[in-house]
Amino acid sequence: MSVLERVRFKTIPGTNEAAFLKAAEATSIWAKQQPGFMYRTLVKDGDHWEDLVYWNNEANAKAAGEAFVRAPENAELGAMIAPDTVVMSHLPQMHEAYAKGY
Repeated sequence: MSVLERVRFKTIPGTNEAAFLKAAEATSIWAKQQPGFMYRTLVKDGDHWEDLVYWNNEANAKAAGEAFVRAPENAELGAMIAPDTVVMSHLPQMHEAYAKGY
């Protein structure tokens, strides 16, 4: 069963949004190389961000999460995130629907 990894956080005050998004692109390249990666999107809700990543199963999601902090290509993004604001959860997919043609 696929799993949605949801990470909600704030950036450190004064973080340049364009630089943050550039660093996020580097982490997307890294994520695409991880076993079980399916899809990633980054959304913003006021002063909070949500990094939403679909994985093919929970084991691969958790393994990628552990590897994320050790991978040098993720350091720039990690340095822009306020650590005390991070909330991560892994949610099992219960239903899916697609628009016709996708």
